[in-house]
Amino acid sequence: MNKHEVVEVLSALASGAHPITGEIFEEDSPYNHPKVIRALFGSIELIESRSGRGKKTLEEINREEGRPLRTQRRWSEEEDRQLIDLLEQGVLTGEIATRFERSRGAIHSRLQRQGLLEREELLNRSEEELLRLVQERLSSRAQEPTGSESS
Repeated sequence: MNKHEVVEVLSALASGAHPITGEIFEEDSPYNHPKVIRALFGSIELIESRSGRGKKTLEEINREEGRPLRTQRRWSEEEDRQLIDLLEQGVLTGEIATRFERSRGAIHSRLQRQGLLEREELLNRSEEELLRLVQERLSSRAQEPTGSESS
């Protein structure tokens, strides 16, 4: 296995996805623990610095390898808010991925982490069907009483 293949496997694991199948790991998977994620990204940095790529930015590496520029970048609270706003406006995940410079899989993974989609729901569903599911769940959340309201 060459360094590039090692980095690909570690990157998939650090992103919470099975490196062969692309399946998203369960929330309680050890690969979703912050310490493990940091260790995986640290390993990637060590490997790349030893191969002469350490001085390049992640965006440069992503560009060279044909990946969306924000691949492997953490999500900000603002991006999470924008994601929800775009979904409420009816923007499909493919368009959101383009706007956020992330992969469609990264968008789906984020929606799973937010409890808006289940992994099984991603199978054999169109973007339009997924959007309807997410919008229904967002609408339900908005209608739920908050903890401060009394019955």
